[in-house]
Amino acid sequence: LVDQLPANATRFEVLASKPANGAITAIWAGWLVSGVFSLVATGAVATAILSSARARSSLFTLPLAILLSCDCIMNFNNVIVNMANLSFGGYTSYACCVWQCFYTVWTGGVTFGVNMIITVEVYRLLSATKRLQMYQPPAKPIVLRRCLGVVLVVTALAALVFIPGVPFKPRLMRGIMCLPASDGTFNGRSELFVYFVLPCVVGVPTVVTLTIGAVSWYRRLLVFEIDRQEMTLSEKESSQALHNRAAHRERVQAARSLTIYFSRVFFCLLMWYPAFLSLLIAIEPVAPFAIGMLLISWQSFVSSMLALTKADVRQAALHRFRLCIPGARSQSQVAPSAAIPSDPGKQLAMFTTK
Repeated sequence: LVDQLPANATRFEVLASKPANGAITAIWAGWLVSGVFSLVATGAVATAILSSARARSSLFTLPLAILLSCDCIMNFNNVIVNMANLSFGGYTSYACCVWQCFYTVWTGGVTFGVNMIITVEVYRLLSATKRLQMYQPPAKPIVLRRCLGVVLVVTALAALVFIPGVPFKPRLMRGIMCLPASDGTFNGRSELFVYFVLPCVVGVPTVVTLTIGAVSWYRRLLVFEIDRQEMTLSEKESSQALHNRAAHRERVQAARSLTIYFSRVFFCLLMWYPAFLSLLIAIEPVAPFAIGMLLISWQSFVSSMLALTKADVRQAALHRFRLCIPGARSQSQVAPSAAIPSDPGKQLAMFTTK
């Protein structure tokens, strides 16, 4: 138990210790409730995006659907594992411990990797907008191949926990959750996990994302000015110049909406780090680790809520809500529908944020 640790307890002794049974039950119950809320929120938004052709066509919305689907898988597994632990009155089994190691590494790797892909494309868009240049987004198959590449690499790394003889084995941390931190011996540390898997799935995407964020802040890519500089127009140039300014105004408004989306990446990634730090520092009280893991579950809920700041996601979610609620559906049928452009693809040719 944590209360029985010596004053000079080693890091291994701290991580192997556990709180009282009542505290463990309270932690699992809290994780269970958080997992249910996050599962419902992420599942609803992911379903809305995937069921909307317009939302799926957006470069920045399609990876978001992949992220939310990944969060759904994580929350679903967390709900099942915590429910089983509460029913059993303790950690269920070694097989459950192995599975928890796999989906935890897999979820973290996909989240960090796909967010890195999104960050790179948002940086390209903001940089082009700042230079008054046309932004050419990659085709949807290219985006899907990049995301699929991240998923395959992370799956291969997470699956190491299933291979016999590989020093990448589960260990029950603080008596409440399993991570692949063991080399297979009683008190041995998995050097493969610490010095290879973690840097690949967390370190590299974090460095890339934070570097892009710092460069964007330094270059003031998140600050746009439209009306501060007035242009002197001749009669021959006025029509074309006004058209150009109107087009630039639309681009700036689209880029501004992406700044919130851009901030979502950093905010949600930061919610993963308290759990990492509590393990690295090996704080004796179990509360920091429990709260850190709770934040990982809540980041998916926050991500789904912030995703609704994008107009296409919000419209898809409202449409799905009207289909699911009989009263809302009948009202939407009576209300006059807005005019639909004959070719909405033209509005998305330059920016796919609306």
